[in-house]
Amino acid sequence: MRKLLAILCATLFLMGGSASLVAAQDAATPAAPGAEGGSADPAVGDTVSVVDSRGNEYVTVSVTEVVRP
Repeated sequence: MRKLLAILCATLFLMGGSASLVAAQDAATPAAPGAEGGSADPAVGDTVSVVDSRGNEYVTVSVTEVVRP
């Protein structure tokens, strides 16, 4: 009986611990651009920087058309 109670307590402890980690992660995750009701996509006429894999800006372009698949 004690062994069963110990296993049950350990299981509940582990389940509760992982739930609190997920809640902490959700609270620390910043909102995506446009999540407050704005638009995250560039509009026609906006200037957009294109960056390489290292994060260096190598060209700036102007949006002339937006195509949504």
